[in-house]
Amino acid sequence: MLSIENKIFLVMTLLLLPIVGYSHSSGGLGIYIPNQGQWEDHILFESSFGTGKVYLEEDGITFSFLEGGVDFHNALDSSFTVKGHAWKLLFDGTTGPTSMKQVEKTNHYYNYLIGDSSNWATHVYGSKKVIYKNLWPGIDLECLSNETVQGTNFKYNFIVHPGADPNNIHCLLYTSPS
Repeated sequence: MLSIENKIFLVMTLLLLPIVGYSHSSGGLGIYIPNQGQWEDHILFESSFGTGKVYLEEDGITFSFLEGGVDFHNALDSSFTVKGHAWKLLFDGTTGPTSMKQVEKTNHYYNYLIGDSSNWATHVYGSKKVIYKNLWPGIDLECLSNETVQGTNFKYNFIVHPGADPNNIHCLLYTSPS
């Protein structure tokens, strides 16, 4: 008979295991996948980078990374832990972008058959870049991936159009407790 602690651990593992396994299969590295109902509403785009994820949201960008080299085959062991860190870059003083634009769409698509069929999303095309249009007046934010010798990295650029004030760009950084 399992103790209450082991039952809770088993239930939590079964709930979280699809998220962990899914995190490695949701799309190619550095490909931005739009949310077409397969995730929570606040996520507009999602991308994988190494052992982590980047979530583009209307009010900011959330980064979530796990410790590298984690062997999830031991997930049922009661001493199994996963170390990670999350932080959010919050766009301050903006009412959100007027639109989000996918640039350089992929030729292939992804299907998300998650849970109830009302949450399914099929033929979802990713892109290599996403642009937040008019995040602040006359200022766009371009999110893309950067190929380096070390791998694929997240990169962003603020595009300040003529007449716009770059002093309007304000971001706050929130981190999870260590």
